[in-house]
Amino acid sequence: MNDFAGWFYTCGSALCHQLPDRSFFLSNMFLPVCARCAGIYIGASIGIFWMIFKGRFQARYTFSKMFVGFIVLSELYLLTDWWVDWPLNIARFSSGLVGGWAAALGVVSVLTFFLWKPEEQTIKKFGYQTVFIGIIILSINVVFIILPSLENIALFALWTLITFGVVGLFSVANSVMLLLIFDNLRHRVYRTKHLMQMLTTGLLMFLMEFAVVLSF
Repeated sequence: MNDFAGWFYTCGSALCHQLPDRSFFLSNMFLPVCARCAGIYIGASIGIFWMIFKGRFQARYTFSKMFVGFIVLSELYLLTDWWVDWPLNIARFSSGLVGGWAAALGVVSVLTFFLWKPEEQTIKKFGYQTVFIGIIILSINVVFIILPSLENIALFALWTLITFGVVGLFSVANSVMLLLIFDNLRHRVYRTKHLMQMLTTGLLMFLMEFAVVLSF
C-alpha cells in the first residue's frame, strides 16, 4: 500500500471498524470503510447533491407525513440490517445507502426550515451548482494528472464521494445542533450569509471532532 492510499485508510479508521470480510474489495484491497459505512456516506452525498441540484429546498417536507414516514422507515431498515446482520455486503450497502440518503434529506430540511419565512420556503434557489460542478471537474483532472494507477483513481473517486457525505452530513447536523442549543429554534429569518456562517461553524466543529477521534 502506498502513502496515498494509506492516508485514506487512516482517516477511515476514525469512522469504521474496517473489517475486511464486511468490506468491498478493489484490486485485492478492501475499501477504507465497510460496506454499510460506504452506503451511508455515499447515500448522504446523493441526498445532499439531490437537494442542491434540484434547485430548491422545500422545508415543508419536514412536516409532511410521507416525508417523515420515509425517513423513519429508512432508518428502521438500517437499524434492522444492523441488528440482523445480513451475511451479504450488498445488503449492508443497500441499507446504508437508503439510511444515509434519508438522514441527509432530514437534517438539511430541518436546517433550511429555520432559514426563511414560511411563505418563502417552498422554492429557494441555492445558486452554487456551478461551483460544485467546477470542483468536481477540477478534481477529476487533478486525479488523472497526478495519480498513476487506475486503482488509485477508483479509490480516490469512491473516497471523494464518501468524504463529501461524511463532511456534509456531520457539518449540517452540527449546524442543527447549534440552532437547538443557542437559538432554541425560534424560527428567525436567516439569510444566506447566516447559512454560510452556520455551515462553516458546523464544519469546524466536525474537523475538531474528527481530530479528537484520530488522536486516540
